[in-house]
Amino acid sequence: MAEQLNLRAIACKALRSIIEHKQSLNTVLPEISKLAATRDQPLLQEILFGSCRWYYFLEQETNKHLKKPIDRREIYPQLLLIVGAYQLLFMRIPAHAALNETVAAADMLDAGGFKGLINAILRKLSQQGSELPADANLWSHPEWLRQKISHNWPDYADGIFKQNNAHPPMTLRVNQTRQSRSRYLERLTEADIEAQPCRYAPQAITLEKPCNVSQLPGFDAGDVSVQDEAAQLSTSLLDINSGMLVLDACSAPGGKACAILEQHTDITLHALDIDAQRCDSIRDNFERMNL
Repeated sequence: MAEQLNLRAIACKALRSIIEHKQSLNTVLPEISKLAATRDQPLLQEILFGSCRWYYFLEQETNKHLKKPIDRREIYPQLLLIVGAYQLLFMRIPAHAALNETVAAADMLDAGGFKGLINAILRKLSQQGSELPADANLWSHPEWLRQKISHNWPDYADGIFKQNNAHPPMTLRVNQTRQSRSRYLERLTEADIEAQPCRYAPQAITLEKPCNVSQLPGFDAGDVSVQDEAAQLSTSLLDINSGMLVLDACSAPGGKACAILEQHTDITLHALDIDAQRCDSIRDNFERMNL
């Protein structure tokens, strides 16, 4: 299957699940990645995360070159334009390769009749260069969110939109019940992984370069977890006391719930999520962390 499917076609299948079935990318990615060859999985992940992050902006840019909108029922031609535009405007893939592979994917998605249109629009995008307009970050968000952020934080809105679209570093949370942050930094050095302590969260470490979690010392044993520094701070700001009953009502994949239980071993915590499938990830994290 991995050799039969074009990588851009796989990306469009994943995006369709996210858009039409309201699934999260974290839910879709593990299964959809199996359709790609192992060597292509990092590229697939980059295309998917990028296409989601910049979806509304990419849609706006491609629509500029349409004489009339594509029928909403024709989802794959629209998604191929999104995937192609992301490669041309944000990635270092040669333009001819991005064009050829994206157009070729149309046949595999029963959208061959749109190949000429997809090719023409993507060629126009490739000719305009990769320099983004000043308001690109603003237009990469849905209208309701643009309005709410601009209304609630008018002085900081531009910075919020920009940071919300920034590619995050790989940040770890050291399990303080197992070892100190300084000790885990030593273990990373011994494993030839460059890292530095974060500025704000006391158990946070940021890696110089992302790596597979299998390379992290003690990951499977629960010594460390992957979690953004801001997410780590959110749990430390809670006013939790001994014996409390704590509810995490939107818990999957369980990172914050685990962080709370690492900091407070004498509480009862209920972790819930609306997606039953994603609750499996909460259980997996609890088991890995022995919580």
